[in-house]
Amino acid sequence: MISFKHFCLVIAICTISYSVYSQQVTGKVLDETSAPIENAYVGVNRTKHTHTDHQGTFSLEAGLGDTLEIICLGYENHKKVLEDI
Repeated sequence: MISFKHFCLVIAICTISYSVYSQQVTGKVLDETSAPIENAYVGVNRTKHTHTDHQGTFSLEAGLGDTLEIICLGYENHKKVLEDI
């Protein structure tokens, strides 16, 4: 049986290692005419998310291997695995 103290240590180690490999990712969501898309949902692994501003830009924390998902009403959804940050 795992003790509570051991469980907390494992959680702390996972959190620390995740923060070492994640960093701020910024980008811009554009339509097919290169016009910015405002208020598009941008999420990472369905855990963290943000929305684009009036210029289509976003910023959030992500790491290598995370899946970035962009959703906006009236547009096709897109997913991208972050291979190089």
